[in-house]
Amino acid sequence: HGVEPPRAEAIAQPTRTLWQLAQDNAVEGCVREAFAALETGWQAQRAADPEARAILAQISLDETRHGQLSWQIHAFAADHLDAAQRAHLARLQRDAIDDLDRAGAARPADATAAALGLPDASQHAALVEAFAGAIAA
Repeated sequence: HGVEPPRAEAIAQPTRTLWQLAQDNAVEGCVREAFAALETGWQAQRAADPEARAILAQISLDETRHGQLSWQIHAFAADHLDAAQRAHLARLQRDAIDDLDRAGAARPADATAAALGLPDASQHAALVEAFAGAIAA
């Protein structure tokens, strides 16, 4: 729609420990990426704009792959961490899910939201609840 996103640049990072990676992955991958897959899938089915539906379907597939990889990394890391570290990861995930819930509380209900199929606040809360239930299972 005429918007050119800024070009991403790689930034050199120091080597990270498995524990550091596991903490970031628990939040960014297992919660945020996986929830993004669910939410963009929702949008792909409900967006008023057909072009947006097609793009969101692609994004949902990408986010699903990212989420699946994150859960595989999570399982690998869990096999190499102690019980206290695994419990800490679970707390980080619960906190990240709470953040998702709070972020959806003020969803706009306007033409842009409809065009993009964004869930309203109550729909977002239901998606977060279903997602949290799936993680807990």
